[in-house]
Amino acid sequence: MNRTSVLWCVVLLVGAGCAAAERPHFSATVGPFEAGAAFTDFVFTHQKEIVRLTVAMEEEDFDGSLPDGADEAAFFVLWEACEGLPKGTAPSTEYCTGTEINIDANGVDPADSGLSHARGTYRLEGYFAVQGCDGPHQGLMGCTLKALKIEEAR
Repeated sequence: MNRTSVLWCVVLLVGAGCAAAERPHFSATVGPFEAGAAFTDFVFTHQKEIVRLTVAMEEEDFDGSLPDGADEAAFFVLWEACEGLPKGTAPSTEYCTGTEINIDANGVDPADSGLSHARGTYRLEGYFAVQGCDGPHQGLMGCTLKALKIEEAR
């Protein structure tokens, strides 16, 4: 670890020994089908663990929602395979399977962790507890990521 990263650890984690910096980390641009496979594999592999995510999705690849109110959770679907999907039709559970990623960010400042949208790109960034995955339900596996405050990631 170089001097700059040590200083950032002290600033960000207030002397926590930089344990959060050692968490499993996934960083990539993802999308439907093959473009999302590595991310869903990472989430399934790290169930019941705290992970760091730096994930981007182009607006045209995003199939989900940001919360409109305090009680709503953000989510997005990464489609994996389709059978009989009519040409020009968007993927749906009628023809496709995939994984729905639910983001529980209740009480967490988006500057720490969360799903955001700016300039045509959705970003899932920060530390998250992978609470678990189950299913399939109506063709989708479901995984829940609990957004964490930086100090909770220690």
